[in-house]
Amino acid sequence: MDMTKEENESLLLLLRLASQNEEWNEAASPKGILKLRKGAILNAKRQMFYLIKSGIVKTVHPTPEGSEWTLLYQEAGCLLNEIGVLVGGLENFYYRCETDAELYTFDGSLLSCECFIRNNPSKVKNLIMTLARKDAIAYAYTSDLAYADAKGRVCQALMSLIYEHDWKISFSPEITQTDIAAMMGLHPVTVMRVIKELRHSGIIGKFTKKKIEILDKNALSQLAYGTL
Repeated sequence: MDMTKEENESLLLLLRLASQNEEWNEAASPKGILKLRKGAILNAKRQMFYLIKSGIVKTVHPTPEGSEWTLLYQEAGCLLNEIGVLVGGLENFYYRCETDAELYTFDGSLLSCECFIRNNPSKVKNLIMTLARKDAIAYAYTSDLAYADAKGRVCQALMSLIYEHDWKISFSPEITQTDIAAMMGLHPVTVMRVIKELRHSGIIGKFTKKKIEILDKNALSQLAYGTL
């Protein structure tokens, strides 16, 4: 039996968030727009947080080997570095612009301002929901993903893409096999091998940045989570 979006939401490692915090646009000032080019880096310091106006920004953790582990892609309408502000900075993380981007800037002190909190309960509630979702993503990284083999990790990534596209079986993922490797802590060649195995098994069809075909969603879920 096919899983519903609600039934499986708690299982999924989300690769990408969009439009999570659009109501924060009300607090944004056009004078506080930061324009960044593709590849630009923002440190996760405590002084500032942001609302993505346009573009895609990824959260990155550098590995001891010198590579980048991409933890999350965020798109327009998402807060950025609110966690860094709340915990006093994140030394081992930074944000890299995947595309040209425009960000509304906010002073970090706003999140501890009693007047702002008292006068903006809906924004505070929205912030709490965002923190909970990101905490769930972190939990997924340290639970199912941590104990999965290479095939399991790739299948979890594919299931998250299906979730993000409302359980469609053919869509444009806007993410590459190399991107999946960076997020799953795998070598790109390993991801290519797993994708080839999934094609050979009739579980997926075509997989490019512009189109993916899911031929057997239940079998894919079984490999990802061990449950239908």
